[in-house]
Amino acid sequence: MSPLTKRVLRDTVGLSKRYVLVSLIAGISSAIYPLISIYISRRIIDMLAQSMAYTELLRFILLGLGAVFIAQIISGLFNYVHQFEQAEFHQRLELARNKKSIDMAFGYAEDPATKDLRHKITIIGYGGTPSFEMIAYSIKDLVSYVVSVIGAAWLILPAFFYRTETVYDSPIFFVVFIGLLLLFAYLPHRYNQRQNDKMNQLFQEVHSANTTFNYLADMVFNPEAGKEIRLYRQQPKINRWFAANTDPNGSAVRWMRELTWSMGKLSLISFSTNQVVILFLYLLVGFKGIAGGLPLGHIVAATAALNVLISVLSELITHLSVMGSDSSGVQLHYDYMDLPNQTQVGSIPVEKRLDNDYQLSAKGISFSYPGTDRPVLKDISVDFSVGKSYAIVGENGSGKTTFIKLLTRLYDPDQGEVTLNDIAANKYDAHQYYSLFNVVFQDFDLFSFKLGETIATDQSYDQAKVLQALSEVGFRDRFDQLPKGLDTSLNKEFDSEGITLSGGEKQKLALARAIYNDGPIYVLDEPTAALDPISEFEIYQKFHQITRGKTSLIISHRLSSCRFSDEILVFDHGRIVQRGSHEELVAVAGKYAELWNAQAKHYQAEAIDLSRLGLTEATSA
Repeated sequence: MSPLTKRVLRDTVGLSKRYVLVSLIAGISSAIYPLISIYISRRIIDMLAQSMAYTELLRFILLGLGAVFIAQIISGLFNYVHQFEQAEFHQRLELARNKKSIDMAFGYAEDPATKDLRHKITIIGYGGTPSFEMIAYSIKDLVSYVVSVIGAAWLILPAFFYRTETVYDSPIFFVVFIGLLLLFAYLPHRYNQRQNDKMNQLFQEVHSANTTFNYLADMVFNPEAGKEIRLYRQQPKINRWFAANTDPNGSAVRWMRELTWSMGKLSLISFSTNQVVILFLYLLVGFKGIAGGLPLGHIVAATAALNVLISVLSELITHLSVMGSDSSGVQLHYDYMDLPNQTQVGSIPVEKRLDNDYQLSAKGISFSYPGTDRPVLKDISVDFSVGKSYAIVGENGSGKTTFIKLLTRLYDPDQGEVTLNDIAANKYDAHQYYSLFNVVFQDFDLFSFKLGETIATDQSYDQAKVLQALSEVGFRDRFDQLPKGLDTSLNKEFDSEGITLSGGEKQKLALARAIYNDGPIYVLDEPTAALDPISEFEIYQKFHQITRGKTSLIISHRLSSCRFSDEILVFDHGRIVQRGSHEELVAVAGKYAELWNAQAKHYQAEAIDLSRLGLTEATSA
């Protein structure tokens, strides 16, 4: 048994001991039931041939029927229970994988290669390639095959060792029989091995086509994509893409054809070899019976047991071979489950402070994304004073969002460290550290839950606090129009009466969620990009009132919001190139003044009331 298989079995026991126990009992009972029937038939025939007393024969028949009945009941019961246990085991396995998806380091979670790996795990077993599930689900069958082989051998062996004082007693016949059995078991197994290698190669092609197919299938049901498809007349192109991935000459169809053809050839090979083995044993027991030395019951039992042996021996060897090999399909599971979890989980609890005195600092941090050597951040050092508001500005790709990801510990820096009250952030308990931040990212997500649960991120919540958060972000008027109030479902995935939100409404709810969390540090990354400039300005006015006394960091592409901030950090090519107040930065030639004047000219061209946005001194820069 390979180390990988041992690990699968250990993890299977860890996921559900009950499933393993039921599998063992179901496997044993499934194998014993037909063997008991064969043995009882042998005894009855031999007793009849020996003219056994009627009462003794009747007693044995009744006992035998009782044993068969009990064995059948036990087998049926545990096989029935096994179906439910296997379904529950599958759920636990999927829960373990989903938990891994949540717990893994964020860098891996957002890596497309990780999603690709997860997709491979989902479809790997369809082509017969050994996988974690295949080994876990085969416990019952493997036990059944082992018991069947042992029991069948016990019923067949008397045919070889029963003395008839004829040439048929020669051990040569036994050796030939064993050789034929091994040949019968080996040929299909060897062919199956070769086909698995071929199927693995085809699987790589199929996976690529299947990934594209699934993407297209999801896209056509996506409301946002649906508008683009129709307005830009993309239907013909998408239909061609669908056809390319379901073409009869494509890899997916070739995969199924190869699988069907290989199974057909495997059946032919198995049938041919087992007929040779059956013919040999039939002739042997027939000649021994004619010679008068082998009882009729033994002849019947040997031929019946041979059918049992033939039906399970090849499967047993195939299963044992799978157990003894390190399958690429099984390795996929562990490649995924062994991905590193969230960056170092410390144990130091975060001190609870009523004064919100949490000093956040970046000390010489540099960072490159996994798999790349291009530095996104370069030797950044900054201390964030408690209770002050900071604006982080810069052109796209200057490192602003990445900087936020490091401060919030979604990533750890390659060099330097992020500290909280002069202690490295990665030494704190991760969940307690996260709770300090009220974050709204530019690419935020709102789950399709009820409105109240979405804002509170919990099923139990303070309704008054939720309503207050909705009011503070300007969503209260929209809320008052909802018949179900806080029980209104967002989107329609789980509720046909759910509401569809505009981009601006979604951003307001994301802000409300951050306000409800009420941690000491606010981090907003382009939180109002979908709002018009006037609405955004009003939101920021309210927001700075809400965050008074708390540390806040805001990334914004609209520099009007920076006027509210105590200090502005200007990023350019992964470095902080300027810092200071709005008045200080706009008064000197530099990156900030360049961005400021460019936006002021844009607003003037659009005839927007600059006085409402605080841009009236743009021309003075």
